[in-house]
Amino acid sequence: MKKTLKILFLIVNVAVVVLFLLSTLAGYHQPVGRISVGVSLLSYGYVIFFILNILCSVIWLIFGSRWFLLSIAAIAVRISFVPLYFQIGTGGKADEEAARLTVMDYNLHHYCGPETDYNLQDTNATLFLNLVRQTEPDILCLQEYAGDLKKTKVTDSLKAMGYTWCASAQGKELKRPAGTVVFSKYRIIEATGIENECKFYADIEALDDTLRLFCFHLDSYELTEKDKAEMDRISRGELDSVAKGGLLRKFATTIKRHGEEWCIIEPLLDGGPQAAIYCGDWNDTPASYFYQNMSRRAVDSYKECGSGFSTTYHGPFPAFRIDYVCHSDALKATQYKRIRNNAISDHYPLLVTLEKADL
Repeated sequence: MKKTLKILFLIVNVAVVVLFLLSTLAGYHQPVGRISVGVSLLSYGYVIFFILNILCSVIWLIFGSRWFLLSIAAIAVRISFVPLYFQIGTGGKADEEAARLTVMDYNLHHYCGPETDYNLQDTNATLFLNLVRQTEPDILCLQEYAGDLKKTKVTDSLKAMGYTWCASAQGKELKRPAGTVVFSKYRIIEATGIENECKFYADIEALDDTLRLFCFHLDSYELTEKDKAEMDRISRGELDSVAKGGLLRKFATTIKRHGEEWCIIEPLLDGGPQAAIYCGDWNDTPASYFYQNMSRRAVDSYKECGSGFSTTYHGPFPAFRIDYVCHSDALKATQYKRIRNNAISDHYPLLVTLEKADL
């Protein structure tokens, strides 16, 4: 009986190892067919499969079996992914004499809070403005932004705080910005849209140079409240929603779209100013096709000087980092902070300090 249990557990362990290794391969193939999309879907399970491999190793050690090395070997092969989700750090090394630039990236979720309550908009918009006053970033990269509410004129308040320059995919110096927008204390020279109103780049005079700021809000999964409730049930181990396949189809469609968006964005990353920032809500994990390709072109400020768990989305399935501030080699991050504000949005704001790198 004991031998049979070991054989069955070995089969389970091999399956866990295979799934774990597959979850790290999304960055190598654009998600277009069933196999590549399936691998991209598995990228959402990296942390889960990592934990399962640790549990498998512990169980084998209890059995007193050398099969514990199977999961340990798999973890060792893909240990480089761990700092994308969790790391212990103390921040980067700042140059006391260097000019600094602080960027806040934030998906505001229209100030509706984590439960999408539109009655909270004015209250949460005031909380957002107070947060900006407290942190005083130089540039705000915002998604799902609303400027004029019933009681709160957010755009007017931001401009009164010194954010006199504004841009989106529609251009610069907007009177009624909305959606994906950038507010800056520094002069915005020009803004150029990319494909749709959710993606653009702006050239900004800062750090005694011209830097190019890319702001991306990749296609959303457009989850309904019913979808979120199903995801919550899945997170508790109730797998009936997975069996139905509705959520998987929605995820698969969006994952394909993210692959297409990378093909549109990639050619635009060359030929501009050396100093560049890439931020926004990418709706993808660090194991995804989009992030893995971007990480080959840019430095992830969280990996550079962040610490702790990297979760930026605190809705269903909260162990995800889907918001990013990355930069070119001409810059370096000296501070990365995730602000744990649970009231304003279903995302956390990121605050990153950058300065020129010594090339």
